[in-house]
Amino acid sequence: MNRKTGIFFSALIVAIGGIIYEMIIGTTASYLLGNGVLHFSLTIGIFLAGMGIGSYLSSYISSKPEQNFILIEILLGLFGGSSVSILFATFAYTELFYLVFTVLIGGIGILIGTEIPMFLAILKDRSGNEMRELTAKILSIDYLGALIASIAFPMILLPQFGLLRTSFLVGIINLLVGGLMLVSFSEIVRKKLLSFLLVLSFTVLISGFLKYGMLTDWFNKGLYQDEVIYNEQSTYQSIVITQFNTDLRLYLDGNIQFSATDEYRYHEPLVHVPISYSDHIPTTILILGGGDGLVARELLKYEEVENITLVDLDPSVTDLAQTFKPLVDINNNSLNNEKVSVINQDAFNYLQNTSELY
Repeated sequence: MNRKTGIFFSALIVAIGGIIYEMIIGTTASYLLGNGVLHFSLTIGIFLAGMGIGSYLSSYISSKPEQNFILIEILLGLFGGSSVSILFATFAYTELFYLVFTVLIGGIGILIGTEIPMFLAILKDRSGNEMRELTAKILSIDYLGALIASIAFPMILLPQFGLLRTSFLVGIINLLVGGLMLVSFSEIVRKKLLSFLLVLSFTVLISGFLKYGMLTDWFNKGLYQDEVIYNEQSTYQSIVITQFNTDLRLYLDGNIQFSATDEYRYHEPLVHVPISYSDHIPTTILILGGGDGLVARELLKYEEVENITLVDLDPSVTDLAQTFKPLVDINNNSLNNEKVSVINQDAFNYLQNTSELY
């Protein structure tokens, strides 16, 4: 790979990373505080404003674009890679979440905003192409990176690694780009200083990636009142179960779904009131949602019920309700009952396609 090709490849990688940082921070804020529309809107707005500021400030960085670009990648990798940890710790242990959120996403936006001008400055000095052609190539690569990131984050990175490890991983990739550029331009940059900063940043992010379980436990102590006995990032949501004595609680994306202490106040009326007003007890019943098995538990109290179809989108939730003993004990093993059929599918799509009557 020649130097010019390496620069274009680096531009693609940092474009992917930049968009993923945006999605990571928006997802984290939505997870912690709800209202996804508000927090993604704030994230996008502050991020783009930061990019504008970064692009403007880059005009004052006229010398040593290679060295400055490497330094920017190190800072971006370190702070972007640590962004989820910073936000979780801030939310759990301080009252400064929105201040830190704004500074963090704005700072990352500023760093990302300087990247394209830096790429152009580096290429301009080493290419016979006109600036117009170079700009077109860099921007097309940047937009392609945005597409790749928008697919990779929800479909691969988040389900496989979760928020915390994804942020560390993307940060490490930024540092690798910085390392690649350092090797390529070692003859004209301050190699010792940048190498030291790279090694230090790599140490922080790799340690966080490998020790994410310890970090998660520490954050959870601040986020949840009770002991966390189960924690998983599924394809669709964060699943957390806490327990204090006999009180088991299920949280999805940080929102409580039930407390074992008083869940009966919801599930019993939900089932028994409508049945009591029916002319006869239905034999075939459809549950949309209810992956925890608590509605099914109440329905199975009627011997007349012959068949229950439960449609819930997330297989991780229904699997948990079938295999995780503390939850199985609460739902009376309802989802393993021979009368219950579990279908993991979007409820609306199921209703559109099913020929069954309930």
